[in-house]
Amino acid sequence: FKRLEYVDCILEPGETLYIPVGWWHYVRGLSVSFSVSFWWN
Repeated sequence: FKRLEYVDCILEPGETLYIPVGWWHYVRGLSVSFSVSFWWN
């Protein structure tokens, strides 16, 4: 995985990030927070 292209971003309060179906992703919280994931068919 070392040679794969990636996108690195920091979301601010109130922002949303859409990750397309099939995209691998890694999430790290920089402070106390929560996340919500939705799956559609």
